[in-house]
Amino acid sequence: MASCLALLETSSIGCSTSCCSSASIFLEEIKRLMLKRPTEKHWKFNQPPAPFPQYPTSAIMLVPSGQGKTTSIVSMVLGPYSRVFDSIHVCSPSVFIDSAWEHVIEFSKSLKDCTLNADWDEAGLIELMEEQKKKVKLLKDAKTEKPIPPILVIIDDWADSPMLHSSTKILTTLMIRGRHLGVSCLGFFPTSKGHFYSDSKQC
Repeated sequence: MASCLALLETSSIGCSTSCCSSASIFLEEIKRLMLKRPTEKHWKFNQPPAPFPQYPTSAIMLVPSGQGKTTSIVSMVLGPYSRVFDSIHVCSPSVFIDSAWEHVIEFSKSLKDCTLNADWDEAGLIELMEEQKKKVKLLKDAKTEKPIPPILVIIDDWADSPMLHSSTKILTTLMIRGRHLGVSCLGFFPTSKGHFYSDSKQC
């Protein structure tokens, strides 16, 4: 909207008096009708170094099988994200089978309240969201100036499971509303082509 106003103001230079008067009235009317957004409170979260996405965020990576999906996850957790999250929660049928996860399992011992599930623990994910919601609400009500403790949820290798599309739609909730609670969700699924989608807007 501001750029449109600037364009209108620039285009009115050099026009006739009557034209300029009409343009001026039009500009004033637009300014009067413009929405005035209230000042938003921006909460602090620990962040990885650039150029990695700012957190909290949601992302989905679609990668062909055998192309390094799991090792990429592990490298992210142990590298740029190692000092970002207070706890990590992995839900993957291969978490105790694929040796690549051993590094994350060991790393999780240095954090608080981490969970590693080879089963689709939907009830556990719902409980996790509720607990995080209570913690974040207390901190926001107290108007904390300290970084809000973020958590990371990793969903891996569940694309072929009907449980992923259950009626409670916990994955949708994690992806859409998780960032409001300081919950980042990374979903990794095998596909014929590679894609990466991220929503790094902060709340």
